[in-house]
Amino acid sequence: MKRIKIVIASIFIIGLVALLSAKASAFPPFVGKAKKFGAKDCTFCHSDPLGGPPWNDRGKWLVMEKERRNADAIDVEWLVDYKPGDGSKEPAANKSAETPAAAPVATAEAEVVKTEREWLDAYLKADAAAMERIEADEFTLTFPNGQTITKAQEMERIKASKPRTDGSLEFSAEGTKVRLYGDTAVLTGIVVQKEKVKGEEKVNRDRYTDVWVKRDGRWQVVASQLTKIP
Repeated sequence: MKRIKIVIASIFIIGLVALLSAKASAFPPFVGKAKKFGAKDCTFCHSDPLGGPPWNDRGKWLVMEKERRNADAIDVEWLVDYKPGDGSKEPAANKSAETPAAAPVATAEAEVVKTEREWLDAYLKADAAAMERIEADEFTLTFPNGQTITKAQEMERIKASKPRTDGSLEFSAEGTKVRLYGDTAVLTGIVVQKEKVKGEEKVNRDRYTDVWVKRDGRWQVVASQLTKIP
């Protein structure tokens, strides 16, 4: 009976040693491949010196890469693309849901700001065609003194004007902010008008609020109001 107990204990010890040895030697092939990336032991990718979970940022990144590539196993060679901190980021699969929503907003803002610049240029170039395209038929412009003019009046004035592209007149916008409400955008900021008269430069600054609407794939301004800055 005593002999049987000794045999059982011996088997248990041998099995335990084998198990620990297996765990300790499970990742050496990975460590060997990762040496060229700076690995010295399992802590290069794992928090536990014996390997396995939990993983550090580098290990998390490898796991994420395996999922992203739909691979059967992790390939240490992927580390050539790893950058510190990548493992703390959300998987690309999770971020993809945000991208479609964010991209159109950024694109819409850029489009309406670009169109506003084209509108200012239309005044300088006396470009009636651009003015016709940018201003909606119901467009109204309200000046600081309360005077209001329509698109038709704007068109008459622009057709009677001469281009001012010689630098004698400049328009620029400062502190522009864009607020989007579906296909409607409200732009606020400061429009600066610099004009050279007889060698002297006169500067006029007005706060503006412009309302734009997207129709048939392009932005049109429907209303604009100016408030003079003393």
